[in-house]
Amino acid sequence: MKKKPSGAIHAAPLFIGAVALILGVLIYQIDRPAGSTYFLNRLPFPLFSDFNAPGALGRAGQILPGFIHVFSFSLITAGLFASERKGSLIACLFWFGINALFETGQKFGKTLSVFIPQWCDGIPYLESISSYFSRGTFDWLDLLAMAAGAFSAWELLTIIGPSSGKRRD
Repeated sequence: MKKKPSGAIHAAPLFIGAVALILGVLIYQIDRPAGSTYFLNRLPFPLFSDFNAPGALGRAGQILPGFIHVFSFSLITAGLFASERKGSLIACLFWFGINALFETGQKFGKTLSVFIPQWCDGIPYLESISSYFSRGTFDWLDLLAMAAGAFSAWELLTIIGPSSGKRRD
């Protein structure tokens, strides 16, 4: 595959990232208690409300979202913005870093939640940050899943990504 011109969109990572993201939404829909997932409650359309079996996926249902979030957003970001391997690596490291910060924030949730500014209240998605930190549970396996998501996205991007012609050996 030829090097993607700067500014061009690379469809394969976008498509695979979007499919993975949809899979992640389905995992949340199936495996989390109804009404407990902030972003599902904010969707402008209802999902399958009768298709919910909390805990059905066991431990995998708790750690797969961390993997999928980093994996899918790394692919989508690289598909949209990366024109070289370096850009793809930066996308993967960026999403791992963001997710790892939020996961680590859960370890210190009660302390961190008092520093969340009041102006976040009432702003979609920002309004849930304090609750995310104070009610969330830190898990080393989530961090491991996130690292695996970043690594898997990077590996896939070296095969199908913008400059996959420079595949390393």
